Amino acid sequence: MINGCFPANLKSCIILPIHKRRSLSCKGNYRPINNTPPISKVFESIVRDAIHDHLSTNNLLSPAQHGFQRKRSCSSCQLDFFNHIFMRKSDGFLLAVVYFDFSKAFDKVSHNMLLAKLSAYGIERNLLSWISSFLSNRSQVVKIQGVSSIPKPITSGVIQGSVLGPLLFTVFVNDIFESVLHGKPFMYADDLKIVYHFKRSELSAYKVLINSDIDRISQFSSKWLLDLSPDKCFYLQIGNFTPLNISLNGRTMNSKKTVRDLGLIYSSSFNFAESVALNVSKARWRIGLINQNFHSVELKKTLYFSLVRPVLELYPFLYNCLRLSDKLKLESPLRYFTKCALSHSSSQSNYANRCQLLDLQPIWIRILTLSFCLLYKTIHGHSYSTLSTLSFRPLTYNARSQNLMIVTKSKTTQFRNYFTVNFPILWNSLPSNIRLSNNYYNFKKLPTLFLKSIEFQTYARRHRLSPLN
Repeated sequence: MINGCFPANLKSCIILPIHKRRSLSCKGNYRPINNTPPISKVFESIVRDAIHDHLSTNNLLSPAQHGFQRKRSCSSCQLDFFNHIFMRKSDGFLLAVVYFDFSKAFDKVSHNMLLAKLSAYGIERNLLSWISSFLSNRSQVVKIQGVSSIPKPITSGVIQGSVLGPLLFTVFVNDIFESVLHGKPFMYADDLKIVYHFKRSELSAYKVLINSDIDRISQFSSKWLLDLSPDKCFYLQIGNFTPLNISLNGRTMNSKKTVRDLGLIYSSSFNFAESVALNVSKARWRIGLINQNFHSVELKKTLYFSLVRPVLELYPFLYNCLRLSDKLKLESPLRYFTKCALSHSSSQSNYANRCQLLDLQPIWIRILTLSFCLLYKTIHGHSYSTLSTLSFRPLTYNARSQNLMIVTKSKTTQFRNYFTVNFPILWNSLPSNIRLSNNYYNFKKLPTLFLKSIEFQTYARRHRLSPLN
């Protein structure tokens, strides 16, 4: 590293094609999994941390990018996105969300352009030379059933499967947000969406403004050799108004009623029923495999924790926005699992009893716990968020009122049920010793104990938090 040179014998990687969907004979239906040498990843980790520290210290990365950065994730992106949507709807605005799709963006990054951008961000001398060496003179082979192809040179891209590649891509697309002058962008890796809000009287003017933003993004992609896929770019219309006449590269952009976005499926009315049904189906299929192949209850529980429960807990901050039927549907895989695990028990008739016997939390209790933990991490800076709606009341002399949150007023049921409005109310219902906890690992245990209490069960019934009441 001191010499600014990356070892030549670590520049070869193996591509393992994994089938994704549809025909086995079409190469476009495979996902290329890139395997790089483990020692290379050690070197890359050191460089990645140094670059990330430099970029973070100097606030060089846009807060709109949630991918490949500490304390940020798909969840932080969606948390901010839905908060912005529901808040603007509550304020009486109409909305349009424009979604952009880049074609093989990671593979098309120009090395020379990337190095120029890194230099502009203050990454120079030996470190810049090392990155240049890391990217240049690389080769890859495709391996199928033990047979390898002829090595081919890699002339562009940030080396998918590498540790350093994702951060380099983040730097490369960081200035795309300068093209967005009239909307609010949200981006995770190469998935970009822009939210526009306007009054009905401003509709005609906003069509022009949205088109101007789209033109600038198109110019950005052309300048930096990142191809947009016009067929996969579209917009979601939120509210009752005439369709927008917006276009990309001379082609009218399609309007969609339902969107697949970062693991979620939702409609323009923000009905998540299809997403819930898909996750429940996936969870029940995995439970079926577990029951067929394993007999030990403890082993089944371990596999449930690792393979099933994460599917049902995706995006817990949206739970209170679900319909009652969808909340009950989310409980059904665990109901099924507990019945199978206790098939010979005499106490299997009651769902709550089965959960207690197996020491498992019902899904709704588990999601409440995760949401409390997310709220704690957000307000204490352990998880990144741009939310401006979360704040505490001024301190008073009364110790019981310390660490109470300000509850945002909402004019719509959707925003009232959303995490940033609903959970500050629940936070204020917590005992003061939980609210005042200054250690996250201690805090994680406290809500679970509180949620099991008779006091909370009464509160949950009164406020209809549980779908089982």
